[in-house]
Amino acid sequence: GTPAVLIVDRDPVALMSMQNMLGGLRYRVFCAATSAAGFAILARQPVHIVISDHDALEDGARAAEGIRFLAGVRRLYPGAVRIVMSRVENAAALATAINKAGIHKFVSKEWDAARVRAEINEAFLRLHRNVA
Repeated sequence: GTPAVLIVDRDPVALMSMQNMLGGLRYRVFCAATSAAGFAILARQPVHIVISDHDALEDGARAAEGIRFLAGVRRLYPGAVRIVMSRVENAAALATAINKAGIHKFVSKEWDAARVRAEINEAFLRLHRNVA
């Protein structure tokens, strides 16, 4: 079937931007503004790649809510490739993300669309190789 990507970010502009970046690719793209909405989509749809903003997903929540979300995805949907997205490249935060949520990739919100698309394609190819 068509590969599916879930993007979770409370910033509607960031969601729209990521949707546009992936628009030219042959993916079904699902968007959620909260971790609860993300889990609701995952419960209904087979999703191959989950991209979550590193920073707070819920208004007023602490930073790293995205890591908690991806750690939950790792437990419930271990086959999904997990990608963390952030504005800043914080080595300590990334190390935590890798350890807690088994992050496969880091994507910077500052990257251009071509680089983001290349990372998503590479992640899907990796998933496909592991399944085959």
